[in-house]
Amino acid sequence: MYLVTGAGGFIGQHLVRKLAKKYKGKRCIIGLDIRGIGELREEKNVTELIRDIGKISVDDLADSMKEISEVIHLAAISSADECKKNLNEAFITNVRGTLNLLRASVQAGVKKFMFISSAAVYGESRLLYINESAPVNPISFYGLTKVMGEESCRMIANTSDLEIKIIRLFNVYGIDQWFSKNKFGVIPIFISNVVNHEDIQIYGGQQIRDFINVKDVIEIIIRLQRVRRRSALDIFNVGTGVATSISNLANLINGIAVARFGIEMAQIKIRQRKDFDILQSVADISAFNIATEYRPKISLTSGIYEIMKKIHQGDSAN
Repeated sequence: MYLVTGAGGFIGQHLVRKLAKKYKGKRCIIGLDIRGIGELREEKNVTELIRDIGKISVDDLADSMKEISEVIHLAAISSADECKKNLNEAFITNVRGTLNLLRASVQAGVKKFMFISSAAVYGESRLLYINESAPVNPISFYGLTKVMGEESCRMIANTSDLEIKIIRLFNVYGIDQWFSKNKFGVIPIFISNVVNHEDIQIYGGQQIRDFINVKDVIEIIIRLQRVRRRSALDIFNVGTGVATSISNLANLINGIAVARFGIEMAQIKIRQRKDFDILQSVADISAFNIATEYRPKISLTSGIYEIMKKIHQGDSAN
């Protein structure tokens, strides 16, 4: 049985739905989220578990995990801005919560643990295409909490039989991200600007990013969960390996809006780059590509078009 933490979040909901479909007819998933799992309650093989992993005792958490064989740990405060504003809560959730879950997993006899980390651990890398052996040097508190989570994984991996994998996600985007109440991430923000006839505010513009669609992310996570362990602690970057500047992203969204949906082109305003904003971050994806024999299938243009098409259909229905 799977335990998916952060099951009510953007990536978590996609993952739980995919697992529920894959194991249809079997009670096989516990979705843990401090705010509940929303519409996922309707899935017959999903059980809701409302817990605060940063504040619950390890014993109580382990008692909730007696049937669990595999954990996929997504729960986190994942916005760099939010982490900066709420340092204590970010530490409790991202660091203490991860360690609590690792210790509870060992205590409950869990076999596999996957920690969803972030490319933010690399900070300002000298390399454009970053591989897993690149040094970690975070420049944001969010990135630091992910490094601390990874070190907790390393400690537990070296002192127990728990099989642990670390997944460093690059910039994940997708359709449900735009429809969430609290939008964060440059793609949903830029799309919101365009469809609401607002200026696009770019902080810097020359930053290079690696955008990967959530559907590809879920496929890779599930495939990596099945990959045999290569070492005490396996680490995989998950991205597309395709570099896109923030300025080009804004132009792409503008172009799709105008050409495909007849939306007036938004004005682009350039502001000063934020202090904790990494200049370049693109994944070397050879490790997961070799391990899973999978390459991301959804192009950035197709992914953005899909989001805007759903928005347009929603407006037409109103």
